[in-house]
Amino acid sequence: MKKPIFTVFDNVAKQYMAPLFAEATDGVAIRNIQTTMENSEHMFAKHPQDYTLVRMGTFDEETGTIDQSSKADVIELRALKGE
Repeated sequence: MKKPIFTVFDNVAKQYMAPLFAEATDGVAIRNIQTTMENSEHMFAKHPQDYTLVRMGTFDEETGTIDQSSKADVIELRALKGE
């Protein structure tokens, strides 16, 4: 089965954060980031303008391969805070 994999890009540091994580859809990844942002002490909640959720591609659980042809920005975290 192929699953999308995600990470967060730090717009200030100009680098992708580790680790990557797999979710069923972009929507599930967004929901999980929203849950993280409910913690007002988390850096995503404190500085949402600094981060972007990125789909890095898909991970094939059967072959272990990563295909980056679907890589795309999913959402800027500030949009989740209404900024």
